Amino acid sequence: MSDLDVYVADLLAHEGCPAEPAGCYPYLDSKGLVTFGIGEHLSIADFARVPWRSYNDQAALESECEGAYNELLHEGQNRVFPFPASHYAQFTRIRLPKAVALQRCKDRLNKEFLPAIEEATGYVNDFPLACMRVLVDLCWNSGAKGFRAEWPKLLNAVDVDDWAEASRQCITVNAGETHEDAAKKPRNMWRRDLMLSCAGATP
Repeated sequence: MSDLDVYVADLLAHEGCPAEPAGCYPYLDSKGLVTFGIGEHLSIADFARVPWRSYNDQAALESECEGAYNELLHEGQNRVFPFPASHYAQFTRIRLPKAVALQRCKDRLNKEFLPAIEEATGYVNDFPLACMRVLVDLCWNSGAKGFRAEWPKLLNAVDVDDWAEASRQCITVNAGETHEDAAKKPRNMWRRDLMLSCAGATP
């Protein structure tokens, strides 16, 4: 399995890819953002350029895509989140083949997120794979733009191979959470353990 395949598998395990037999459907995430595929968020204009298929398996019209996007936003008004992703399948009739969603993830990692990590750190190939898995996971969630500004303490620790400090700095803390409570969440524990495993590792 290539490193890229490992990153996609990690994201798929954490983000999921809600789908029916006809393909992946768009939904609202826990923050009320229109989401599809492996945790992708896009503006309405970019969303309409995704190669959606109608229920008749024809290419969806731009108007259908925009309508689905707005329908989801309407459904999310005055709602208390989160609902399960499956709740939103009933509100749209556009679907994306799961294979396309997986390929989109690979393409975006290659074109956007791996270059963003390289720009933020100065290098990529010198990091152990376990470290890269964490950086990719964080970058996918926080966004490719301004990655170093978002995670300065983590990247400073990684730069000097301080894996103990990196394991503390890779924790995502939501509003109203303490760092201690956040550190007990499965995804944060997964990141922490991967960083700690880098001690003595070779790229």
